[in-house]
Amino acid sequence: KELTFEMKRQLNENSNQLSSKDLYGMVGIVEESCKRAIDQSNPAEVEIDIDSLDLQTFLKIDKYVQDCIARARKKGKQ
Repeated sequence: KELTFEMKRQLNENSNQLSSKDLYGMVGIVEESCKRAIDQSNPAEVEIDIDSLDLQTFLKIDKYVQDCIARARKKGKQ
């Protein structure tokens, strides 16, 4: 399966909804699975280059992000 622009756009949009704690988790997954996609040239922030991700890592992150959003929604309804 090929990564489409739409898949990347959706992940980017979804990751904007994450808390900073969840974002750290996302960075952790990328560091573990696909280190080349991490850009730490700016010490104040860590950037993930979505275009450098392999499919397996992308899918792992996508599932993580979806789970975080679902958990946040559930928490918000209580």
